[in-house]
Amino acid sequence: MNLAREKEGLSLDTRALATAWGRGETILLVDDSPEPRAILSRLLRRLGYEVVAASGVDEALELIWKAPTRFDLVITDVLLGNSSGVELWRAVRRSGLRTPFIFATGHDRQAELLRDVTDGHILGNPVSIAQLSYTVRDVLDGLAPLQLPLSA
Repeated sequence: MNLAREKEGLSLDTRALATAWGRGETILLVDDSPEPRAILSRLLRRLGYEVVAASGVDEALELIWKAPTRFDLVITDVLLGNSSGVELWRAVRRSGLRTPFIFATGHDRQAELLRDVTDGHILGNPVSIAQLSYTVRDVLDGLAPLQLPLSA
């Protein structure tokens, strides 16, 4: 996603692009950076998803524990301040929930953090609206092959 273009106010008309649309599923979006979180939330809503945003692991877990079956998908940044999306994934998996995860990463060095993740998907940054829409739709439909664990 080109945050600079969105920030400049250039129109991102999703209808003009090849997109895969949501069907009202609920996505938990976790990112500690307010601007990217707001932009991605807005894009996902335009694509037809309900979005609940959290700024970190503690807030995300609080939302999950209040309603464990509420979320159809978790999209989380890999690095979340003093924590990580991997910590969030571990806590969710320890609880027995199988909610699918997409890990958003813009850095190759973050791959090491994903080493122990046994199921999940990776969404690189920058990402196009079309790539975002198809990745989310494919993961929700169970069509996306698992990208994690990373092969050695």
